[in-house]
Amino acid sequence: MLRPSLLTSLMLVATVTAATAQEQKPTVPVADYGKWEYLGRGALSPRGDWLAAPIRRVDEDRILRLRRVGSDSVVVIAHGDRPAFSNDGRWVAYAIGVSPKERAKLTKAKKPVQDALG
Repeated sequence: MLRPSLLTSLMLVATVTAATAQEQKPTVPVADYGKWEYLGRGALSPRGDWLAAPIRRVDEDRILRLRRVGSDSVVVIAHGDRPAFSNDGRWVAYAIGVSPKERAKLTKAKKPVQDALG
């Protein structure tokens, strides 16, 4: 049986080792912040055979992924957002925005920033 002082010493060494290991983890570089993604409000077709998922990045870039359920095929739409399937599920409508750089350029020129329909 271990004596209490030896057991306490072993626990202290384990705690210090664990704390040191946590401090040595690399931090996320600032350049990688724009790669973080958020899953937006998705939509499932009425028949359940298509899934539309908008993905937004921290750098304000967006994509819309359309995936056929049960298949590996994925359609990626740059700057796509707000998907809506028809009642019979035969088509999907979505907004197509502009890139963050283009948006900034239009805003600076005091021109309207308009989304298209896809």
